[in-house]
Amino acid sequence: MQDVHVLRHQVLIEGRSRRQVARELGISRNTVRRYLEAPEPVRRERIPRSRPVFDAVQPRLDGLLSDWSERTTPKQRLTATRLRRRLREEGYTVGVTTVRDYLREWRRQQAEVYIPLVHRPGDEAQVDFFAVTVELKGERRRVWKFLVRLVHSGRDFCWLYERQDQLTFLDGHVRAFAHFGGVPQRMVYDNLKPAVRRLQFTRRQLTERFQALASHYLFEPCLSRPGEGHDKGEVEARGQAIRLQHLTPIPRGASLDELSAWLLSKVERHAPARVEGALAFDALMRRVLRAQSLGRVAGNSPHRRGRIHAQLPGRAGQPSACTLRRPLGALPPLPGRAIAQASGRVSGGPGAGGRAE
Repeated sequence: MQDVHVLRHQVLIEGRSRRQVARELGISRNTVRRYLEAPEPVRRERIPRSRPVFDAVQPRLDGLLSDWSERTTPKQRLTATRLRRRLREEGYTVGVTTVRDYLREWRRQQAEVYIPLVHRPGDEAQVDFFAVTVELKGERRRVWKFLVRLVHSGRDFCWLYERQDQLTFLDGHVRAFAHFGGVPQRMVYDNLKPAVRRLQFTRRQLTERFQALASHYLFEPCLSRPGEGHDKGEVEARGQAIRLQHLTPIPRGASLDELSAWLLSKVERHAPARVEGALAFDALMRRVLRAQSLGRVAGNSPHRRGRIHAQLPGRAGQPSACTLRRPLGALPPLPGRAIAQASGRVSGGPGAGGRAE
């Protein structure tokens, strides 16, 4: 608008010619004439040009895209050349450029929309198992890495297990909460069998013991969509990174407990710097804290409503485990030997002999 004012002032007040003003401002004389006629720029909508050829072929092209889109794979996908060939076989006359432009716009409209996520302190953790190879007493073995990642702070907990079953799944949670010193508000999983007994998308039926675990620690289990790994991309990427950064070359050890402790120390050593004044389990700024029963501390989150819980250090002679929001007796009992095997107190796999240390 300032340029328009200068232009009109030079021509109408100073009496300069339109040609001279157009040359000095570097614009067309037609632009000068248009601004002299209207003191404010006016947007002029052009009438779309008619496209008789495309208008005739568009219904059939939409039909082909609808019918064929379910009969494709990433490597056998629809192309503009293939669509045009089919249209010409049916008697339509259309150029490949027209089909290509329409196919590009159709793919853009069909693409999934991604929204940037904001992860609040103590709000979310992502969980998954990863297959890794280790060397135990000179023998290479395939084991499972249980990984929990706090999304906001980037802190990780990982532990190695011989199996990927419900016992190791539950044991990994207990160890992770004790390591972090608290429980996140939400835990994100894929539809793994230790957590989901029956999958009927979008409804899932959780296993009984996993439901008891979530009720015991009072976190919200969130399940990602089937086949959509990016729903929990943080833990997916971190699982691969730990495999490359800390498990290459293949580590050697006498036991899984020894390797797990070594791996956890490596991960902790390279963990991101903690925010000054943050709770141990996540980068949550300390607010007004007050002690509660069972050794809990509750603090208001600076970014959202609700409370985030963390564990106070235990007294002498008492374990400083993760936050317990219900008595231990609320959990369904597990077989003692199975618990010992899952936690590494009994050596050997299923059916193998061994004594508790």
